[in-house]
Amino acid sequence: MKTLKIITIGFIILIAAAGGLGFYFYKSGSLAKPEIKSMSNHWGKVNLQETEIITSAEIYNPNPVSIPINRINVEIYMNGIKLASGETRDINLIANKNSQIEFTTILNNTKLPEWWYTNIKNGEHTTVLMKTTVYFSLLGREFSFPPIEIKKDITTNILGSASMKFSGNSGLPLGAPEIRSMTNRWGNITLGKTQVITQLKVYNPNPFPVPVKSIDYSITMNNILMASAKSNSVELPPHSEKVIIAYTYIDNKDIPMWWVSHIKNHETTLMVIKGKMVFDIAGKTLEIPLPEYKKEFKTNILSQ
Repeated sequence: MKTLKIITIGFIILIAAAGGLGFYFYKSGSLAKPEIKSMSNHWGKVNLQETEIITSAEIYNPNPVSIPINRINVEIYMNGIKLASGETRDINLIANKNSQIEFTTILNNTKLPEWWYTNIKNGEHTTVLMKTTVYFSLLGREFSFPPIEIKKDITTNILGSASMKFSGNSGLPLGAPEIRSMTNRWGNITLGKTQVITQLKVYNPNPFPVPVKSIDYSITMNNILMASAKSNSVELPPHSEKVIIAYTYIDNKDIPMWWVSHIKNHETTLMVIKGKMVFDIAGKTLEIPLPEYKKEFKTNILSQ
């Protein structure tokens, strides 16, 4: 509502300018304030290159004169990165009527990897800033009001509390190593890659060491393969618990592909981390599937 009040103040001045009445009429209260009946944003078309944001507004002008606006410019920043811009031109608020205004802002999806980097670096936290500037003409010159800003914070919480504990070895052959716990967390991140660190606690119930050939791992988001990896070999000591760490890397260039699925799925993503451990026991290869980690997360970027 605070934003609507700021916009309304701007329109009062516009009325005075358009009617040639000056600020005298504005101060005297002779002119009625235009009223924004509604304003909303929703997603339009989305592809790997860009995402449409469609803004709709209904504005009532109670005055007997029309109000001309040269243009309205909109910019969207996420963690300080300018991701979107757009404008609509030559708007005319009809006298004594509701005016419907709709325009499109284009979000540049090639900037999403940069945003992703800041989001993970900030503990999966993003500040969204929508900045709107109104331009009008007076005596042949163009003027603008101070930008109207709407800020909101979002948290993606992709990995969340990605720790799981297990007991027993149900369904596996006698003597198979037992996975007791698994933890996933973010590791090093650069503009190019995002590291996911998986820590496993594995118990070897046998009186002899068991070599682990590899841990094969994959990460999917909305069924899109974002990363896969294979760890180095390691040996499990007899009758002992050992911590095994595996590293998986998300290529940040794939973030726009995930983003398309996220927007099309109503800003909802299901992340799945799964894999298997490959052992050599008595000359035989044994594969043990790792427990799947599933996490659904949602965002609400365009809400007011």
